[in-house]
Amino acid sequence: MKDFSLLKPKPRFPFKRGLGLLLSFLFFPLFLEAETYIFSYKIAIKDGLVINESYRFSKAMVIPARYEVLGECVIDVDEEEERRAIGRVRSAHAEVLECFFERGVGLRDDTTASSFQARSTTTLWIPPTHVIVEFKDGFVMMKIIQPQP
Repeated sequence: MKDFSLLKPKPRFPFKRGLGLLLSFLFFPLFLEAETYIFSYKIAIKDGLVINESYRFSKAMVIPARYEVLGECVIDVDEEEERRAIGRVRSAHAEVLECFFERGVGLRDDTTASSFQARSTTTLWIPPTHVIVEFKDGFVMMKIIQPQP
């Protein structure tokens, strides 16, 4: 029986592989620029007053492997103002909603009248939608995607 242990080179630094793994885990988030989120929005207005508003970005648990890009938006960002792209997107309500309103929204209006008084309840919503958020050169690029089967 031959001993092949002599043919394998011995590592000079025994922790080299572990150190490489540790450094890759530390610096991996720096190279990962795009993240997938699920965006949803709903607002309810009763008699001209906002009674409920929900504006949510949630981290996607499952990232679609194949998808179709339905739309793209670019939001200007001051690098000193926000370190993370999603922080800027969460605070830029107007720009994000303008981007989604171009694609279409759901609208329901319930108006009733009795005794010469009108009561109105309007609900506007954007259904949960997959979004890829990417930070590039001082801009946040948002891609609205639709997962493909």
